[in-house]
Parts: sequence; structure tokens; C-alpha cells
Amino acid sequence: MVDKINFYLKIAKNLFDLRTEKKLSIDKFIEITNLDLDRSTYWGVENNKQNISLYQLFVIAKTFGVPILDLLKGADDQNNSSEQLKDSSDIKQVNNL
Repeated sequence: MVDKINFYLKIAKNLFDLRTEKKLSIDKFIEITNLDLDRSTYWGVENNKQNISLYQLFVIAKTFGVPILDLLKGADDQNNSSEQLKDSSDIKQVNNL
């Protein structure tokens, strides 16, 4: 399984990287994306204190013309997870849950 903490940590890093690449303050980033978030909540997202919704990720990706997968890049890294799927029979077991 993907570790939830590391999953959101990678997303937070990707969002921070996108924002700083565009040379935007948090306030300007929120204004441009028209996210329904205040500054402290978005700061919490970038600092892995708050989760972001899939819809909000979609809006950010659309606003900046990047594939949403870019915002998820590295989030499926399972190196820190003790539970990993081994083969197709494990996947079938998960699908049957």
C-alpha cells in the first residue's frame, strides 16, 4: 500500500515546486487558481499539515496547463511502505475487497 503521509508529502512538494517555478506568492497562487481556500489552509497543504482535494488538484492543473499527473508525480513511491503488492494475485485480492 502507498503510505498516506508520504503520498501527501510528495503532492505538497509538487505544488510548492509549481508555485515557486511560477514565482507566485501563496496569495497570488490562490487568486489565480480561484481556489476556495484561505492563505493559512493552502500553506498547510504545502507543508503537509492539510490535505487537498482531487477537485482542487484538477483546478490547479487546468489553470497552469499541466497534466494532473505532474502534481501526483512520485506520490505512488512505495519505497517507504512495508506493505507492497507482489504480483497479480495480490492485486486480485485487493480488487475483491
